[in-house]
Amino acid sequence: MFQNERDISEWKSGNKKIMDYHKRQLETPYRSTIYFEIFLSENTSLDNCKIIDIACGAGGGNKIFSKIT
Repeated sequence: MFQNERDISEWKSGNKKIMDYHKRQLETPYRSTIYFEIFLSENTSLDNCKIIDIACGAGGGNKIFSKIT
């Protein structure tokens, strides 16, 4: 959930800074995404698993997981 109304209006406005942040994640996964994948692989099997993304940004992190599963 958005922290406040400003966050909602920035997201809806297509704020270039925010959109660029998410687009960069599509080109090159952020370290946090890579480390999250490492954490998951060390604690569960990622073979044939299903991952649900619930309002976690623009979905850039899903790209790395789609290649794994």
